[in-house]
Amino acid sequence: MNPIFVSCPGMCTAAGFNASASCAAMMAGISGVKEANLWDWESGSLINAARVELPQWWFGVPTLATLAASAIDESMKRARVADPEAVPVLLCIAEPSRPGRLDTIEADMFDELQARLGHALHPLSRLVALGQAGGVVALEHARAILADGSAPHCMVAGVDSYLDQTTLDVFMQRRRVMTPANSNGFIPGEASAAVLLSASENGPSLQVMGLGTGHETATIDSDEPLQGKGLEQVIRRALSDAGIEIYDTQYRMTDLNGEHYKFKESTLVQPRLLHRSHEALFDLWHPIEWLGEIGAAIVPCALGLQLYASTRDMAPGPTCLGFFGTDSGERGAYVARYSGGV
Repeated sequence: MNPIFVSCPGMCTAAGFNASASCAAMMAGISGVKEANLWDWESGSLINAARVELPQWWFGVPTLATLAASAIDESMKRARVADPEAVPVLLCIAEPSRPGRLDTIEADMFDELQARLGHALHPLSRLVALGQAGGVVALEHARAILADGSAPHCMVAGVDSYLDQTTLDVFMQRRRVMTPANSNGFIPGEASAAVLLSASENGPSLQVMGLGTGHETATIDSDEPLQGKGLEQVIRRALSDAGIEIYDTQYRMTDLNGEHYKFKESTLVQPRLLHRSHEALFDLWHPIEWLGEIGAAIVPCALGLQLYASTRDMAPGPTCLGFFGTDSGERGAYVARYSGGV
């Protein structure tokens, strides 16, 4: 594959208003989760959530645009981009089938985002509405943009929020949210994250070596037996694209969120990929533990965390396998290697 390099992360999460604060909190095990003004109708009590303490009270697309603009602007400034309008922004958002998804998000997001950034977006900017796996698809789009010379840089960003009572009522009816009466559920969260992509290395960066995308038919809402074939397929594709074996990776970055489904899927896939003992610890990192379920923001957040840990010699090794999945069945995986520089 044509090499692409990740640098200059930006974030706005419940753990911190920028990438450094958010990543430092995650590495220290400091959670942004606390009791929120969200109601569990079954137990009659408030639930825990990871809310970003924004200074305003509006909701909907304006809130998402404010979150996204914060991460994008931070990344642009860290990279000292002279002309932000020359950088295509691929913004990942919730998939269309997500309960409570904002009806006007496609129509309004870029207008709201441009108003907050204070500049127009590049004509190649687009929304990637594929939830958690959307970041990997966005990386594929970014690779194509950089390969054909359409732009010298590209930005992959994500923004999402589960902190809406109507949305959570649907998930709670399906017993998907962690509440006093249900431990097999996720903690709702919200966040934005962004990373800058380039065709050449420029300072501390990650090289995205391989990408894989695909689909799982046995979704969390399906009656079909889960075998993890979709996740296995995308991991194999990412490793093949990178030209390495799974034994050449030292740890994993995932969107495990506390639900049994994703843990089961990952557990089913691992023995089919590992035919001998993995010499490294093969640690499993899951940022959602500290940030709550952040949906479409997870891939740029994971890349940002990997870069932060690598530059401080806190990662188990240079090469990480990341894999992610959306409720509707989309799956994505990447292999990223730290290329040096502190």
